[in-house]
Amino acid sequence: MYNASKSALIMASDIWRRELEPLGVRTLTLITTSVKTPAFDNVEMPKVPETSYYYVIRDYVYRLADGRLQDGAPDPLTYGLKVVSEVDKGTVGEIWVGKDAGMNHWAWKLLPKSAFVSFRWYNMFLCSNHLPNHEDYRTP
Repeated sequence: MYNASKSALIMASDIWRRELEPLGVRTLTLITTSVKTPAFDNVEMPKVPETSYYYVIRDYVYRLADGRLQDGAPDPLTYGLKVVSEVDKGTVGEIWVGKDAGMNHWAWKLLPKSAFVSFRWYNMFLCSNHLPNHEDYRTP
């Protein structure tokens, strides 16, 4: 539901951009990838039981919960300055800002959407730009 809502808003924004441009209205769709924030500083590590549907992606869940997916992401000030810069330039359409935003953007545009059907692969690629390598996972 969450991803479907995001996709619908992206599509709507593109339609509004095309329809309102002749009237002088600019629209900008901001797609944010990872930004380094203290959001994960006090997150309790989850326990994924063997009976859970999420057990197969437990290593990813642990990485998400401990904030490692934010490694290398811009801080909020850098992120905000990039967004304001794009608005000041008069950018219209879509902009992608955050960790590995450029590569994620091109992957999203060029790869078949079926490549992102699985929750595990979609989130591991777009959110962390990291394909699984079990040697670098830390489990609690």
